[in-house]
Amino acid sequence: MSDTESRWLTYAELGQIIGRTPSGARMFAARRGWLKRTSNKIGERTSVLVPVDIAEAPARAAHDKNGAMLANGSGERAMARAAIDALAEQLAITNRRLDEERTSGARAIERAALEIADVRQQRDDAQRRADRAEQRVEELQAALAARRRWWRFGR
Repeated sequence: MSDTESRWLTYAELGQIIGRTPSGARMFAARRGWLKRTSNKIGERTSVLVPVDIAEAPARAAHDKNGAMLANGSGERAMARAAIDALAEQLAITNRRLDEERTSGARAIERAALEIADVRQQRDDAQRRADRAEQRVEELQAALAARRRWWRFGR
């Protein structure tokens, strides 16, 4: 195959023509045994010698996994954009739910703090009543002891 019958194309250019990714174009060229030229310069791309009938053919549309036609990657970008939009919507919903849960948790903590304060108040009131009752018992026991002494000595 001479240079008049073929053209040097990068894998990205070949991929656009045949409707595949650059990796798919690389495999396409390797299966056909086409010559490839790798540059010694950093950053330059590898090119492959493609027959003119393929190199000058109009670009074919790629197909996605479901068999839908993609126009040179624009469909892939549209699908990616749709997926990103769906994920962004799900993220917004999740964030909203998280905010609601945080608010609900804060309210529950406030209610628990109020209940704890009420229980402590009830405990303190009960302790004061118990102390007063104990003091009254001591007073009554002292009064009874004084009366018994009077009874013994009064006879």
